[in-house]
Amino acid sequence: MAQDRVTLNALMEIENFRNKLRLANKNANLDYQITHVTIMEGPDLYEWVTGGEFVLTTFYAFSKNPELQDYAFERLAQRVSAVGIKTHRFIEKIPESILAIADKYRLPVFEVKKEVKFRELVATINQEIQNYQTNMLIEVEQHYQKLIRASLSSDDVNNLLNVFGKQIRMNCFCLNYQFKLNGTYGLPGTKRQDFIDWVNIIKDRLAEGIDTSAGHIVENLHIFDCYARGRLIGMLVVVCDGDLPEKIRLMCQQAASFISIKMWDQYETNKKALAKFWQEVKDGTITDDEEIADGLARFGLSNQNNYGMVLVSKHANANEIYQYLKSNFNESIFIDEGKSIVLLCQQKEFAHFEGKLADYIKTLPNKTLIVVNSEAITPAGFSKQFSLAEQSMEVFRRRGIHGIAYAESCTPFSIILRARNTPEYEYLCDKILFPLLRYDKIYQSNLMDTLSCTLMTDSLECTAKELNIHINTLRYRLKKVYEITGKDYFKRRDRYFLHMVASIQELENFK
Repeated sequence: MAQDRVTLNALMEIENFRNKLRLANKNANLDYQITHVTIMEGPDLYEWVTGGEFVLTTFYAFSKNPELQDYAFERLAQRVSAVGIKTHRFIEKIPESILAIADKYRLPVFEVKKEVKFRELVATINQEIQNYQTNMLIEVEQHYQKLIRASLSSDDVNNLLNVFGKQIRMNCFCLNYQFKLNGTYGLPGTKRQDFIDWVNIIKDRLAEGIDTSAGHIVENLHIFDCYARGRLIGMLVVVCDGDLPEKIRLMCQQAASFISIKMWDQYETNKKALAKFWQEVKDGTITDDEEIADGLARFGLSNQNNYGMVLVSKHANANEIYQYLKSNFNESIFIDEGKSIVLLCQQKEFAHFEGKLADYIKTLPNKTLIVVNSEAITPAGFSKQFSLAEQSMEVFRRRGIHGIAYAESCTPFSIILRARNTPEYEYLCDKILFPLLRYDKIYQSNLMDTLSCTLMTDSLECTAKELNIHINTLRYRLKKVYEITGKDYFKRRDRYFLHMVASIQELENFK
């Protein structure tokens, strides 16, 4: 395998390079990667570098302003890979303070001979970088061809991982969308438990990982997402201390693409089987506790009787919340419903995680609705609890409620919503609600708002204070409600009708 990167050690092997300069400091790391070479003379050159540079300079700026050199050079030393300073032009020798700073950061500082032209060094370094890039692309292309042959010869993900792992000579493994090991490649001495430990680290720490252009990094685990048809269906993970070389990153991305293709068939098959199972649970085809629990265990949720059910409303944040939940639950099943994503999990695990989830959704740019069944559910109770949660989600949407909401809290509204398009529902609207709304519109009054507020407070005094009106004004408005609808707020049976009408108005928002 060709070299992984261009380093100063590699450049020092080139006669045309080492004859033009000498290493000036003692504590220099010659294993730094060189990605490009640049010539700079400004005192603020540290602001214009991005990392990996071999900087060539005559120190002209600091010969005129020596008081700036230590401050500027220390900032530069933290960002570049090497510095070449030409002497006997504007400065006679490299200052001792500069060499001390270089040793502090293990930055190689070279003294460039006076007669050497910078363009000669630039040409030598760039030639080595170009050779490396050419060789890298050739090797990446060869690896791509190997992956194609492996993909055509077998549907087993492990076959692809063996080809990939042998090429990069690192431990690597693949997780499916349920965070289950789907394939591994281990170097000699690597144990099965090592992979299990790495998977647990990812589960525990993925949300805290570092995002890069190539994927995520969690400790020494480099994670490359496997996408198919816009959906995350797995992960390729490479175990490596420090940054991955550019060539290895390209190979990882290639392998992730091939693994995505293999895992898509598994994902689709599992998704169809889960959808069929869930439909049978919902419509009552499967009602036996043990049979349902066994089915849940087959799809990744341990066989227990204390399950939790969570509905995430589909909206602009749905994908972010979906990924967040997947990365934070050790065991979970996700089901794609029409207007929501259903999470089935262990009740205790969700109860422990709920506060963290509430804090997370507050950071999202759009309002979020998550409906929770507060009590643990037995397998046979899934059908009823899902129906309750689904209806509650519609109620919360209509009432403009966001955040984490409990399905049981809106049961009276759910009952009224289920009565829509019935003669009873139409009676309440035609005989009570609409006459009040017409009166408010004609006379620019607010009888409906007054009624709703009165029904939600503990006394007339509290209502008057809430509406900032005199209590006699409140009594007059309630009398007017009675004149229009025939329902007297002060009679318990009539107040029951008025409660339902106020709830319909809140649900429907009639104008």
